[in-house]
Amino acid sequence: MRRSSMTTAGLAALLTLAAAASAAAQGCGPTRLKVTQSVTLDMPPAQAWALVGNFQDTSWAQNTRAVSGAGGNVPDKAMRKTTLRDGAELEESLYKYNAEAMSYAYHIDKVDVAELPVQNTSVTVEVVPADGGTKSTIQWRAAFYRFLAPGEPAPDIADGNAAKAVAAFGKQTLEGLKLKSEAKT
Repeated sequence: MRRSSMTTAGLAALLTLAAAASAAAQGCGPTRLKVTQSVTLDMPPAQAWALVGNFQDTSWAQNTRAVSGAGGNVPDKAMRKTTLRDGAELEESLYKYNAEAMSYAYHIDKVDVAELPVQNTSVTVEVVPADGGTKSTIQWRAAFYRFLAPGEPAPDIADGNAAKAVAAFGKQTLEGLKLKSEAKT
């Protein structure tokens, strides 16, 4: 009899662990979302990098009114404050910079969630040679979590809203770059 009750207790414990593992595998919180936007410019990569390679200067972004910052292009020191056309502000910090690879990555440390309903956001900007090196593709990749607001809609709707807002933001950013590049050629 004792052997049977230990087996029952052991089985109950095993089932409890299995249920917990299953819940963890399905995830209890939000999913890390990713959005990629890109634009191809009619200029060689070095020329495109000259436009986008300075973390302190996003004057080429269509949705930017003003940018101020410090620390140049030095990872873990460079910071910038971006004021968007509608007055919202972003505070960003550079954590990776590779001029040779023509890429950099930064965190959005502070964001108006009415503008972008996201948190824990990182963005990578990269110049990729296109058309045999006569053109350049600028890739803007963001990874983020939706902002967790009280009373938010169902998770899939909240994820979709966040991804849609970030995609629109990235597209608008790159549209400004395209316009500036065409003005220079």
